[in-house]
Amino acid sequence: MVDSVHPLSHPTEHTRTPFQCTAIPTRAVEGASKQLDLGPEHRHAPELLDDHVEQASGQGSDRRTPEVGALSMAHTARELHAQHSSIDATLSAITAAAVRLVPRADSASVSLLVGKGPVQAHAATDAVAAAVNEVQNDVDDGPVLHAVHLNETVLMGNLHTDTRWPRFTALALRRTRVRSMLCLPLYADAAVLGAITVHSSTAGTLSEDSVAIALAAHAALALVHCMHEEQFAVGLASRDSIGQAKGMIMERYNIDAARAFAMLTTMSQNTNTPVAILAGRLTHGQGTSRETD
Repeated sequence: MVDSVHPLSHPTEHTRTPFQCTAIPTRAVEGASKQLDLGPEHRHAPELLDDHVEQASGQGSDRRTPEVGALSMAHTARELHAQHSSIDATLSAITAAAVRLVPRADSASVSLLVGKGPVQAHAATDAVAAAVNEVQNDVDDGPVLHAVHLNETVLMGNLHTDTRWPRFTALALRRTRVRSMLCLPLYADAAVLGAITVHSSTAGTLSEDSVAIALAAHAALALVHCMHEEQFAVGLASRDSIGQAKGMIMERYNIDAARAFAMLTTMSQNTNTPVAILAGRLTHGQGTSRETD
């Protein structure tokens, strides 16, 4: 289990097995969109959310009113997009929201594609979610991998009776108390980023409701926003570093900017080092006289 690598800088369709990316079902998205229409009396009153949730307490998460569900989703959408500067914070917000919003969900985690490599799990809400991820890693099979590779929502209503992934199911039943799972692909910008998975200790309680589908859609968009923010920050840093390196070369050799950049690219090719990395070494005093002479 690797929790420290964030592959979102280069989201790509997984190439492990051929698959055709398909969008989230239109009917499900329309249902989710209707839930997000809060009406004029609530659009400017997000503080009403806590009052409605308090009134619904004690009824069980599977008995929420549509109004409470819509308000909770609106609050969650704002929360996810507020975390755009940090991938870690966004992932944690996604899994916390899944447990809070999806009826009867006990735990959750997010699994992400690492370029063209393996699917890696992140932001497990507890040890149970982490254990399910370990099971999937051990057998290299299961509902999360199916959801990611085929871009399909997977509902395992009862692990005792589901026969699709026997090795995964047998080990999950032996190691954990999970009895039901729902895996939703995170799909945005024509690519599958990964999947969000929720677990329940009670069989037959999870379902593909519009709240879960809407959450997956918001989560995917929030992750893409994070990716763009990260790429922009890295691009700015690289540009600044390259500019500084050009300035150093111009001053040392008394040449113009174009010739300085040409010299920098030549050094990059000769040393088989990306220009941005080479520029960083030069500006931080790590460039050798051989590189610059």
